[in-house]
Amino acid sequence: MLGLWGQIRDAIAAARKRPVEAIERYHAAFDEILAAHDGDGAAAAKAQGLVDTLAPFTDWQTQVLTAAQLADRDHDFVSWQRYHAAHEAKRLLANGNGEIRVITLEGTITETDDGNDATASSERLVAELEAARDDDTVRAVVLRIDSPGGSAFAAEQIRRAVRAVRDAGKPVIASFAGVAASGGYWVASAADAIVARPETLTGSIGVFALIPNAAPLMEKLDLTTDGVRTGPFAAPLDPRRPLPDAVRRALDASVGHTYRRFLAVVSEGRGIPQAELEPVAEGRVWLGTAAAKLGLVDRLGGLETAIALARERANAPDAEVHWPTSSLAPREVVRRLIFGSETSALAPPLAWLTAPLRPLAPLLRSLTEPTTALPPVWAHCLCVAP
Repeated sequence: MLGLWGQIRDAIAAARKRPVEAIERYHAAFDEILAAHDGDGAAAAKAQGLVDTLAPFTDWQTQVLTAAQLADRDHDFVSWQRYHAAHEAKRLLANGNGEIRVITLEGTITETDDGNDATASSERLVAELEAARDDDTVRAVVLRIDSPGGSAFAAEQIRRAVRAVRDAGKPVIASFAGVAASGGYWVASAADAIVARPETLTGSIGVFALIPNAAPLMEKLDLTTDGVRTGPFAAPLDPRRPLPDAVRRALDASVGHTYRRFLAVVSEGRGIPQAELEPVAEGRVWLGTAAAKLGLVDRLGGLETAIALARERANAPDAEVHWPTSSLAPREVVRRLIFGSETSALAPPLAWLTAPLRPLAPLLRSLTEPTTALPPVWAHCLCVAP
């Protein structure tokens, strides 16, 4: 983590033209600096050269209008949605140079979209990748990944969809944001090339299964349970009881198999022999700079670098960049109304209609999601840099 902080500190110092020592002191002695400015964090930041001006939002708007030479003319600040709609209209009227399709994989990788905007479902991503594969206007795909991983099964579904795009003759460039680890890296291993930021948490080639055990707590509370089951694998994951040895052995075998599969897909995708991959795997996390030296990343850079590489690989220098917007299927509309979503525009107007169903959400969710004898095995990063 010190390596990550060093990159952030140096970047701030360079951008703000401040000595590295000043940024380090601001970080280490913030309490003293804040006290010297009577607790005014904004004034402290300005005094340290981290911001240039303290002003209200309206003053900033005036500065923008002045810089754009619009101060004396009618103007309008538009929302991102309006800007995107106008850009889409322009794109549809553009020439036939094709497009670079940017698909985002952000958040924990799951199998289904349950209305949680902090997850990336294989259900949605596979559909978007298949649409890009079948769209003749798409020349290449940039898969923007910002994920610590998640369901290994879901990650494999997405990886196969990435391979299908490549098999259709369309390059796929993986672009890493802040985190592209474990299941996120599993997916990226199938791309033609991987681009990462120097500070991206990368790799974490590892797998685990986590089962809670409340038996000691139950014992302290003098609570006991009873029941009849036909064997150790009938309701094996009861947190009120210790994990049976047979179930533990089955979990160990499942995790080991999935880890070996993880090594195999990375070895195949990156062209690294498994014997050379082992020392950098086992859940180890690397910054982008180290990952590039180890062969886990092809190039350092941001999204612009990935888009340029996609144009180069597709031999389409004039291709437009397109960010698709997903439309909700009728089933997904119903799911979001019942289970809720903080950012859903559908929930507030119809909350009165779905409120009686909210208490039933856990039961409904259990009926719509697959159940197995054993829990899903996850390729998920705890994201502690070496």
